[in-house]
Amino acid sequence: MTLLLQASLTTLWLALFPTEAPKCEPVGPMRITGYSVTHFPGHTYDGTSTTDAIRRGEHIVAASWNIPIDTKLRIKGLDYLYRVADRGMLGNAGWIDVLVKDVETAYKIEEWIGGSHANVCV
Repeated sequence: MTLLLQASLTTLWLALFPTEAPKCEPVGPMRITGYSVTHFPGHTYDGTSTTDAIRRGEHIVAASWNIPIDTKLRIKGLDYLYRVADRGMLGNAGWIDVLVKDVETAYKIEEWIGGSHANVCV
């Protein structure tokens, strides 16, 4: 393989699969809870089916009104990039509610994040 071709393939690979996660703007520590699709089947604030989201493996959250719908965010201690799709009764600021498949998983969220609050970035 020529050196030029190898360099081009490396550049393409890094463009498609970056080695660093995208930068995230911190919005501060927020209260993190979970809600279960078994207790809240139906549709989110933006019309997403909660059962379809779980079935597809889509990671969605309900968020306080200070975070716009469709915002992508990360929660320290949890592995996924989440999309804000729902509201709930979470107040004006400082609360994220993660959609999960069952009640047992909802209760484990505090264990995974090490308490009831975690740093969130968007």
